[in-house]
Amino acid sequence: MTPTPIITIQTAVLPTTTISSTSPSPTINTADIKAEYYASPSYNISYGVPAPILQTRNTWQKIVYGILFMIIGLIEVFYGYKLIRVTLLVMGFLFWSSTSVIILLIIDNSNETFRSALFYFAIWLGFGTLGGLLSYWCWHLGLILSSAYGGFAFIITILTLSHITLDILRYILITFFVLLPPLVVYRYEKHAINIATSIAGSYTFFYGIDEFANQGYKEMIQLARSDGALRFKPTIVIYIMITFTLLLAAFGIGFEHIFHEIPCNNSWCGDKHRREEKHSEDENNNVLVHQRMKNFFILLFSQKLKKRGGGSG
Repeated sequence: MTPTPIITIQTAVLPTTTISSTSPSPTINTADIKAEYYASPSYNISYGVPAPILQTRNTWQKIVYGILFMIIGLIEVFYGYKLIRVTLLVMGFLFWSSTSVIILLIIDNSNETFRSALFYFAIWLGFGTLGGLLSYWCWHLGLILSSAYGGFAFIITILTLSHITLDILRYILITFFVLLPPLVVYRYEKHAINIATSIAGSYTFFYGIDEFANQGYKEMIQLARSDGALRFKPTIVIYIMITFTLLLAAFGIGFEHIFHEIPCNNSWCGDKHRREEKHSEDENNNVLVHQRMKNFFILLFSQKLKKRGGGSG
């Protein structure tokens, strides 16, 4: 029997997650929906329909996304601070693409509008590319977005473990952990970027794994929605993946702290340009200090000469 069609739309942090766009109708015969259409074994009886409905077949798009996200994730876990310029590009891309799609989803859900997956992908790719390039060239903006994305990946993971059903409390926690890292990144840049990239990289890596496993790890993003606690029910497999996410992030933080004290001295991947600017600024400051000291001693010497001249007169 052909499964009952349910409207789904593209969502969230990465482009292959789908969530139901409108509140499901209680008249849907869920018995007609085959098990292979479930993104996760979880099934929310009280809500009336399966939370996420995905095709578990590994299409070429999912294979490409999965491999890409796993590679990016591992690079960020172990070389997020070392290749800091790459981090600014990648994290800027993910932050801008995620935000643009989430805003579009909120608008479409409120208007009960359905758009094609290609449209959401174009928005995801376009805004992500623009944001990534801006973050790459604007150092301070890149630091803000990189740390913010790390905070988001952390809190969305913690919310999955904590089972917080109160929407306002979830929003407060998400806002706090998205805004806190950008506030401390300038004072503790090394540690903030190290922690943020390791957490975000580990999250992205397992997101890529779920492109193949189809266990619902990608659906954690639904907890950012007002009805997220109803739409998403974590399973034991998701808990196991979260455990390994935290372990990989912790290992990455320790690895970077021990082996990568400073970013690489490269204009494209590291902070060579910033070092040169800082070195030039330090030289200018030294020149200014020496000039002031010279002027001070000249003034002091001239005053002594005047006093001696006045005394002899």
